[in-house]
Order: sequence, then structure tokens, then C-alpha cells
Amino acid sequence: MLEGLVAWVLNTYLGKYVSNLNTDQLSIALLKGAVELENLPLRKDALREFDLPFEVKAGVIGKITLQIPFYRPHSDPWVICMSQLNLIIGPAPPQEYDEVREREAERKQKKQLLKALEDKWKSECEQKGESYWYSVTASVVTRIVENIELKIQGVHLRFEDDFSNPDKPYAFGVCIKNVSAQNCSKEPAQKLIRQKELEISEFSVYWDSECTMLGDLPSTEVQERMSKCMQSREHQYIFEPVCASVLVRRNPSKEPLRSRNTPRIECQVQLEPLSLRLSQVQYQQIMAFLKELDRREREMRFRKWRPKLPICGNCRLWWMFAINANLNENREQRRQGSWEFALHRARDAKLYTSLYFQRLKGLTLSPQEESELERIEDEQTLEELQILRETVYVSFRKHEEIAEAS
Repeated sequence: MLEGLVAWVLNTYLGKYVSNLNTDQLSIALLKGAVELENLPLRKDALREFDLPFEVKAGVIGKITLQIPFYRPHSDPWVICMSQLNLIIGPAPPQEYDEVREREAERKQKKQLLKALEDKWKSECEQKGESYWYSVTASVVTRIVENIELKIQGVHLRFEDDFSNPDKPYAFGVCIKNVSAQNCSKEPAQKLIRQKELEISEFSVYWDSECTMLGDLPSTEVQERMSKCMQSREHQYIFEPVCASVLVRRNPSKEPLRSRNTPRIECQVQLEPLSLRLSQVQYQQIMAFLKELDRREREMRFRKWRPKLPICGNCRLWWMFAINANLNENREQRRQGSWEFALHRARDAKLYTSLYFQRLKGLTLSPQEESELERIEDEQTLEELQILRETVYVSFRKHEEIAEAS
């Protein structure tokens, strides 16, 4: 059971970011009290779900270790260790607009979010029906979460850009030598207080206005070159390496606080003197980077109408592109403001709530009814569908309460 839970967590939360994740040998490793994963290459599409105009050029996690207290999992600490996290990202090359692919990706994302909303509602219903066992399970899970200790060594996140201006490539990055989050060794004066210590060693931010691109190197060399680059002090630092420690005190009591002098959460931060430097060249490149982000965002928004031909000799196409890009929002608002559109949406809302209510009751829908559900979910936005489903959930609860009372 425990190895199944760990395998599910690794596949769900780590599998979509790394390649070659093998969880078949977890049962043997768990009996020894530790799970070790080494040399995990990061997926090229790891940033796709964040909808950013960037791509992973190279990346690898040197080692991940999960130490599990097999015999006392609810009282002893669970230790998660990660070392040599190196990631290089860069601007994603512009892609041609594919309407079918875009709609399919949007439909897939919408279905995932709607499924998560439905699963959340079902779990709340199960908690209500099994409140005692849920409270016991939640108590155990809370104790496990409070005992989790995190240790990370050697983090180097780097952005390289030789696409915007090939004559002047630049790179900026974040380096962290060590990060640890663990329970405080000193017992607090009040036993109800929970304490966590966060230690950060040699945190730095650099912006190199002239540099060598590391993302184009073979994958076998990236790990070594990134480690050497992190250890080097020849960077143009914005924040020079600094250490910090944070002590977090939390009062988990369910009772309301009786004094304003005793906060629910209290933090004590100790920070070394911080050095901030910014040259004129760095400032100019930062502003150019922000402008490029804004331009890429507008390009993504209007690429549906963007011609694939050059401006020279195709002026009419580009003028039509400018007109459609600016008038599309006004046309859409005018269409949605008509009585015909309002009547169509009202009928769809009534039909959708009725069919979805039947699905929640476990009734089998006909192929035509399933097709109508699919059509409405394709036409309406996620926010509109969430409102309709919340309405159905409230109605479903009321029907169940009436049935239980009778």
C-alpha cells in the first residue's frame, strides 16, 4: 500500500516534469527505508502547462532521495533530499498557428479542470458521510506533513537568450547552494506551538550581459558545465551570494486567538547584508526582455489572423490582419449582447444542468445527450461551466437531504 502511494505521488507530481521515471522497484527500496532516483532528465515540454513562451533547452536532476520511516511513518520525519538541480530555459521559437491543435489543447485542459472540480465535490460528500474516519485520516496526514524535512543542494536555474538579439546573447540565473526546511531542534515554551527552520545558503542572482550559451551543449556536458558555472564568481551579480535563516512558529489550535499579541503565525528572519548592483547594460537588457515578453504575449493572442507571407507585396493581407485583430473583441461583444445569443445560452444552461444532474445520479445518458453535453462544454468558458456545475451540486445536496429526511 505504501509503495503504491509513493509511486502515485512520484508519477503524478514528478512524472510530468522528468523523463525515464521508473517506479517498478519501489517496493524493494521502501523496505530499506529509502527511495533513490538518479540522473533524471527534465522533459522538453515541462513548462507547457504554465503557458509560457519558454522551452526547456537542457535540464537534469542529479539525485532525489526519499527517506521514509517505514515502521513509524506518522511520528518520525520524512526526509526529501534533492541535489544538483540544473535547468536551462530559453525563448520558444515561434510556431505556426494550428486551429485544430489549439482547440484540442484547450478542450483537454478544460476537461481536466472540470474533472478536478467534480472530484473535489465527491470527496467532500465522502467526508460528510464518513466524518469520523476522515478526521482520523486527516490527523495522521497532518502529522506526516508537519514532519516532512526538505534538503536541497546545488540549485542552478538559468535563462539564456540568443534568439532576440543574436549579436548580443545574454543569460541570467538563480543559484542556491543549500536549502533546508526541518523541525526546530529546540522545544518551544508552549507545547502547542509548531516550529520550522528554513536555512538558505549562498542565494544569488546574476545577469551576464555577455556569455557563452550552455543550452546548446551535449546533455552529457551540461551537468558539469552548469556546476562549474554556479561555483564561478565571475558573474555580473545583481544579488551577490547571501545567507538567510527563517524561523516559523505556528499555533495550530482550532480555538480562536484571545490576544492580539499572540499571532497565529510568527516569522523571525535573519538576513546577511544584501548587496544590490545594476549596471546600465543590465538595465537595458532587462527592459528589452520585458518588452519582448509583452510582444510575445500579443503575438500569441493575435496569431490566429497573422499572415504567413511577408509584408512587402502583401499589404492588403496585413491591413486585414490589423483590422481583424482590433475589431474581433468588439464583434464578439456585439454578438454576445444580442437577444438571440442570450436565449441560446439560457436554453443551454437549462439543458446542461438537467443532463449533468442525471449524470451525477448515475443515470445513463443517450448518445445524443452526451453529444449535447460535449457541445455546451466546448462552446462555454470554464468560468460559465463552473457556475452551472456549482448550481447542480447545490441542487443535488438539497435532493439528498430531502430524501434522507423522508
